[in-house]
Amino acid sequence: MKNWINTEADIFIKAKEIVNKYDVADLLTSAPEDEYESEIVDILNRCWHITDVNVMSDKLEGIFDYWFTKNAYDDRKIPNLAKDLTNLFNNIE
Repeated sequence: MKNWINTEADIFIKAKEIVNKYDVADLLTSAPEDEYESEIVDILNRCWHITDVNVMSDKLEGIFDYWFTKNAYDDRKIPNLAKDLTNLFNNIE
């Protein structure tokens, strides 16, 4: 069912919840909750249309490589982040 998300604000809020849940760069213990907002905007711009988890995972690694360095984030969290974001984007009306 694709009826629980229908505005850009809803999508951003849900994506933020998901990205913050995984906190791939372990920033949220000492940074504000809006720390990943630039990355979230990037994810929304580049990934909203992706329906395949593996493609999403590859795109997310590219995004986090851009915003951080490869060793500055935990890439083991990316597959689960990709799964949740793919599910989110697949539920957009």
